[in-house]
Amino acid sequence: VSGRRVAKVVVVVVAGGSPVMLALPADRRVHWPSLYTVLGTDRVRLATETEMAGWFGDTALGAEPPLRHWKGVELWMDESLRTGGDIVFPAGTHEDGIRMPFEDWLRLAEPWMASFTV
Repeated sequence: VSGRRVAKVVVVVVAGGSPVMLALPADRRVHWPSLYTVLGTDRVRLATETEMAGWFGDTALGAEPPLRHWKGVELWMDESLRTGGDIVFPAGTHEDGIRMPFEDWLRLAEPWMASFTV
């Protein structure tokens, strides 16, 4: 599967301690200046493993699926993830993945959308 069709999750914390889950293609990286603009703040940092274990305790650390499953966690999708075919993303473990049509995931996840990667 092309890295363009694999959705990876990056978890960040905005000023005040609010977690934000970012869904982006595995072959891209977060462009921090763009993310600051999207989130309307200049105080964003990567979440720590301890924070992630507290928020996403029902998944393996680093295998969080990009879904609106956790209360108080916003989900943002980078526009470059949009595709006409299937996407693949972690299923909550490091051994399992979910492959589904992008449009089905989009309807299920209902992410906020913006451009914040390079």
